[in-house]
Amino acid sequence: MAAIAFSDTDSKVSTTPEVITDDYSTLWVLLGLVLASMATWVYGRWGGLGMSSPTRRKAWFVSFSLLASGVWLGYPTDEEDLNTLQWEKWTPARERELLEAGKAVYVDYTAKWCWSCQVNKRVFYYEDVIRKIRELDIVLLKADWTDKNAVILNALQSYERGGVPLNIYHKAHDPDTLPSPPILMPEALTEAMVLDVLETGKPYLEPGEQGFVAILGFAFLGGLILNLMPCVFPVLGLKIMGFVKQAGEDRKKIARHGFIFTAGVLISFWLLVGVLLWLRNTMKQELGWGFQLQEPGFVFVLALVLLIFALSLSGVFEIGLSLTGTGSKLAGQSGYAGSFFSGVLAVVVATPCMAPFLGVAVGAALAMAWLPAIAVFTCVGLGLAFPYLLLSLMPNWISRLPKPGAWMESFKQGMAFPIYATVVWLVWNLSAQLG
Repeated sequence: MAAIAFSDTDSKVSTTPEVITDDYSTLWVLLGLVLASMATWVYGRWGGLGMSSPTRRKAWFVSFSLLASGVWLGYPTDEEDLNTLQWEKWTPARERELLEAGKAVYVDYTAKWCWSCQVNKRVFYYEDVIRKIRELDIVLLKADWTDKNAVILNALQSYERGGVPLNIYHKAHDPDTLPSPPILMPEALTEAMVLDVLETGKPYLEPGEQGFVAILGFAFLGGLILNLMPCVFPVLGLKIMGFVKQAGEDRKKIARHGFIFTAGVLISFWLLVGVLLWLRNTMKQELGWGFQLQEPGFVFVLALVLLIFALSLSGVFEIGLSLTGTGSKLAGQSGYAGSFFSGVLAVVVATPCMAPFLGVAVGAALAMAWLPAIAVFTCVGLGLAFPYLLLSLMPNWISRLPKPGAWMESFKQGMAFPIYATVVWLVWNLSAQLG
């Protein structure tokens, strides 16, 4: 396992380490407002006098639960939680200083635009994890890659990773001896995983040398798991609803929708890896997974596109079919264009998520030549598109889905709220980049 490559440009050791206090209060307030809005929508749709008493009672209960959750999440408070952990700003010099002193060190390579990173952070609020970290006197360092930072990228690449999240644990040791090899944590953290590593001082999963075929397998499996990540969930739901609409149609037409969706996914991945490798080879720029989210302009445009999409789902307006192409001929085939766009959108919203197994595959791919790298990202795309492609090739399975009906409009409007939450998160990230 690779040890971190410290930069000579950061040789000065800080005697007063910089403590990081992330401000999530604005994000929680905005997400709380999204939950409150969803509560209002549920009540308005099912809580009226025209509904049966059982339906109204359920609507009231769901609405109250959503509203209470929103108030709990977003209610402003100036009180600091004394039972939280203190994180220092990571620098190579600070990490080297601590290791030379024999200290136990935990490094969190993260970014505000990385949804997987934010989900992982929940484990550091569990009392057992906090107690164990304090018991072992572990120094916590945070390497924030929200903005471009070549030093952090070099550190990630020293562990053969091309992006975040990445969590590293260095055990305490005798200052007169060399430190033990760093322990790489799994990409998706749970309380049990963290406690197991801290208590045993051993990797949760034993690392091993991975051949190219194994990397392709990891890439496919990681792409498949991406469908379960929070950032991809709305697209998944809408695509399944599309299959419900197609129930009873010609089998060949349904299969074409599946292939076109897959094409949208693959072409998007090919373009993304092509840009990465071109910048690496032609302009000598070292970029990692999610590099586009380090550009405020891209984040703004993505937030704007998703907001327009969510407003359309909410019924504020309908996106004209002609927007999917030019000319009436293409508009007449808008169903296929819609499937292709769904594939593109799935890739766009998936880039902030690093599912398990993807870190190894993506990190390896970004260090490969063109053809092997494209093969790895092709497997990621095939994994992401596999459930939809399989469903389109097995039309008998579509018949087992709920029949088309009024519920589909409610489902479509409901899927707008996770997208509103994504827009909020992107705007919060944009404010952090511009602040």
